[in-house]
Amino acid sequence: MNGGGFGSVEERKLQQLGWLESLSELFLGILRAEGDLAYYREKYQLDAERIFQDIDSMRVGYFYMNRFSHWISVNCYFTLADEDLIYIQEGLNGGNSHCVHKEDFLKSVNSEVEVPEDEKAEESVVEAEEQE
Repeated sequence: MNGGGFGSVEERKLQQLGWLESLSELFLGILRAEGDLAYYREKYQLDAERIFQDIDSMRVGYFYMNRFSHWISVNCYFTLADEDLIYIQEGLNGGNSHCVHKEDFLKSVNSEVEVPEDEKAEESVVEAEEQE
């Protein structure tokens, strides 16, 4: 009998080693992606404030991904696939809501950005209204 169906000690160690190796590769990939993102932020020095204001034409402090997609197609001359929008949204707001708030957008696009306190207060009011 092999102790409850989990295999021998050697098999379990091999399995554990395999998933630890996979986990290590995953973390290295995440670190590389973060490094690449920081590189491109520095390289292109995008004016995230201006871009956000252009997308948020209603000046509400946030935008929905369909507005972002439309802005990309009009200004960048290509169309984003729906499945790509999911990943972009996750990158812009961490998947926390269906809209992207200014602070999240600026953090995602700029390398180091401070959002003024008065704008943070305005965004808190908008978030509270959305939850009602």
